[in-house]
Amino acid sequence: MPFLDATENLDYDGHVDAVLAVMPTVAITEDIHRFTSAEFWQMVDAGVFDEREHRVELLDGIVVDVIQPGEEHVWPIQELVGCYSGDPHLLRPQFPFEAADGWVPQPDFAIAARNDEFRAPGKRRSPVRALLVAEVSVTTKAMDLRKAAVYAGAGIPVYWLIDVPGGVVLEHTEPEDDGYGLVRTLRGDDVLDVAVEGMAPITVAALLAGV
Repeated sequence: MPFLDATENLDYDGHVDAVLAVMPTVAITEDIHRFTSAEFWQMVDAGVFDEREHRVELLDGIVVDVIQPGEEHVWPIQELVGCYSGDPHLLRPQFPFEAADGWVPQPDFAIAARNDEFRAPGKRRSPVRALLVAEVSVTTKAMDLRKAAVYAGAGIPVYWLIDVPGGVVLEHTEPEDDGYGLVRTLRGDDVLDVAVEGMAPITVAALLAGV
């Protein structure tokens, strides 16, 4: 099974960039099988991955370990969660999101669309629509930029890429089939404000104050 384990001797963020480095090689290697989202869920249901030992996500058809994030990664997530006072069932911090076939990432923060039926009996286990997605980048910026096209293709109106080392947030809006039409760099007292019920605005400075 082409289960990719690029985690040895790497922290959370180094692991993800290692995956990115492998992907171009995988794309031209004929004997590598990329899993569909359906195949991924079948493996999860069959107990292929011990969820007590591993959290996994599907990135471009490749199964990847999700490693416990460090404090620099956790702080912005906690701040975003604290800004949200809406329906708790729509809040999806580091939960699976079916962005496209072959892509089941676990974004650091997401608010699912209210009319998505992923919670109904017999329906999907994870949403395919969201109002807001955010990824925290410590050293994962290359991968998180790549995810922008996937999230745009899923029709997510707003994608925040939180660049911790750079002290900025790349706000992606105006989704199109192949990417976002508008990307703004926000910093300092710039306000992150999105038209999502229950989501309070926060400045970039406040979001990153603890890192």
